[in-house]
Amino acid sequence: MNAILLIAVIFTLGLGFDGVCSIDIVKNKDVKKDHDQDPCEKIKKQNVAYIKFRTRHIFPDEFNTESKDEWRTYLEKQQLCHRPRQSFITEADEEKVLQICQGSSRHVEGNLCVSDSRMMVYELRVGDNCEIQSLWKHQNHVTVGCNRHVTENKCLPVHYEKTKYPLPNESTQRCGSPPKIQAKSSEG
Repeated sequence: MNAILLIAVIFTLGLGFDGVCSIDIVKNKDVKKDHDQDPCEKIKKQNVAYIKFRTRHIFPDEFNTESKDEWRTYLEKQQLCHRPRQSFITEADEEKVLQICQGSSRHVEGNLCVSDSRMMVYELRVGDNCEIQSLWKHQNHVTVGCNRHVTENKCLPVHYEKTKYPLPNESTQRCGSPPKIQAKSSEG
């Protein structure tokens, strides 16, 4: 029994399960991940998902972002060395990131929304012992998963997703807005 429990704990830790996004281990089509929901449809009872998102993807631009050593120090301080690929946006752009879930974006799929404007994104590849293997920055549209937070009653980012191109067109529903309702015909 203890061996089974140990295997389950190791498996869970190995997956990096954080309670934010469910993981479909059995490939059951009836099981949905958080990003399969419509934007802001799922209600989170705590703000934990956004806090985790913020810790993992928003950073204070208080160090030389061109320096791999300074990035390593930052990742160690935040205890983020275990994630081999990481993406960050400066704290100065945090309001723009929040606005993705509140109307300044287009719906992609599920609860994923892509920003209308580009932001500076820092991407890192992290190896063993928190060694920064690669570091690059670029202006890019940002895609996040959005969920509604019950106590604040607003939609917040909870998941960062690599932006896929082409972007949704202008007629695509905006995130944070109510779904379009088809007008009923007066016939019949």
